[in-house]
Amino acid sequence: MKATKILSLILAAIMLCSCFLVACGGDDGKKGDGGEVILNTNEVDQSKVLDLEKKTFNGHEFRFMSRKTSHYHLDTHEIYAEELTGDKLNDAVFTRNAQLEKEYNCKITEEKTSSPASAAREPLMAGEYVADFLFDEARLLRNLAASNLLADVAKCENVNLEKAWYDENGLNGLNIGGKVFFVVGDAACLDDIASYIMRFNRDFVEEYDADIDLYDEVRKGKWTIDRLYELMNATAKDLNGDGFLMPNEDRFGYNAERAVNWAHVAACGVTVSTMDDSGNYDIPLSPKQELVDAWAALKPVLTASTRLNDDGGLNEGLCVFYCCNTGSLLNSSESTYDLGVLPLPKLNEDQDKYYTTVYFSQLCSYCIPNTANNAEDYATNGFTSGVEQAAYFLEVFSYYSMNILTPAFYNQVILKQSVRDLESAEMVEIALENKIYDPVIGYSFGGMNIFSAVGSANQNGIPGTDVNYDTLVSSYEAKVAAARKALTNYLNYINTESL
Repeated sequence: MKATKILSLILAAIMLCSCFLVACGGDDGKKGDGGEVILNTNEVDQSKVLDLEKKTFNGHEFRFMSRKTSHYHLDTHEIYAEELTGDKLNDAVFTRNAQLEKEYNCKITEEKTSSPASAAREPLMAGEYVADFLFDEARLLRNLAASNLLADVAKCENVNLEKAWYDENGLNGLNIGGKVFFVVGDAACLDDIASYIMRFNRDFVEEYDADIDLYDEVRKGKWTIDRLYELMNATAKDLNGDGFLMPNEDRFGYNAERAVNWAHVAACGVTVSTMDDSGNYDIPLSPKQELVDAWAALKPVLTASTRLNDDGGLNEGLCVFYCCNTGSLLNSSESTYDLGVLPLPKLNEDQDKYYTTVYFSQLCSYCIPNTANNAEDYATNGFTSGVEQAAYFLEVFSYYSMNILTPAFYNQVILKQSVRDLESAEMVEIALENKIYDPVIGYSFGGMNIFSAVGSANQNGIPGTDVNYDTLVSSYEAKVAAARKALTNYLNYINTESL
């Protein structure tokens, strides 16, 4: 699980190079919650200790094939950096790689393409060794898993998936049927970047009531759907005085595209699928009652005339609350307003935690192609197969990332003007701490990701009181047979031994 102590991460990021060298250089240093070195203590968190036998790779080139996109915050930044530039994330990647290449006598290279899963498919089918790792959208890589082209990382002796540098929720939500093809954790930033948060205009909230402290409400567990509904209605404003709220002219209380509807459901701590103690997923024939209840509770927010189905407007003062991915913090521009960050609201005060979810089409994960076994040097380097060699490197790559990359990522997010204060940093920590990955929604088996389609907006993006929001059960039941069949087919594919 990723480190969650952001204040420690800030400190660790400031000291990342010197501290990590101390940690790797002897037995005196031990890692704290954010990867910082703590000296002279007997307490050691074994989940954060790399306990592999030290091996070197005799110059082996570890090849990564990763996704390239025109959107800065969705591009791959976590694998390779050519030089130090002063950018915290870039320099952390460069520092980590330099340390790994020196300590393990290897080389890290990256090939970027718009779709690694598509580009690699034909060569992998032909048995070619194209890369040690693919880093792409899990929903696209799933097709490679169904063709028996990916290694089950859970079977690799050099990988311990219980270590702190792996995201347990992500492993459970991306992998189905007891096999682990897709790996997420500290070796990547895109799972955090693709997670949903709430941003808000503190100036407008204080204009309504100067005594409101939403950060304190979050800490006390009082930031709920009802509270959002109250404030979004109270802070919306008809700026041009024509008696209507119109996009690009007036201030809406809340703005979010309909794709965010599922994020709000997940923030209530519920899923579409069920999972038993053995990790087996199922799709109920009818929606679970807690799912129906969450949707009913959300309807006032989703259908309010003060909500806009659009994108943006926060920096310009045209909305008060805005739901988006964390990546928007990395890509945000300056604003004249005082902006803050919140987790998505809970269903009610009885809910135990704040939750978020990950937008699967932006989420990338690591996988090891079976053709990594065609690497010619694995036996010389002391491994039983090329897959085991790659798995060993994934472990050390993830461990070093936990200590170097993750602190730098949080530090870069926090130091952006949109989250420039420590209280907002605390809210980012709370917002990202508990991620829900529902594979039925993420992989959209049978088109089951129905939440953005249930309920429509008029041409201006204003949802109003759309009666389609009452059709969740019928929409679900219209899709469930196809969804269950698609899930069964996928399980059959991955459990068929390749020839």
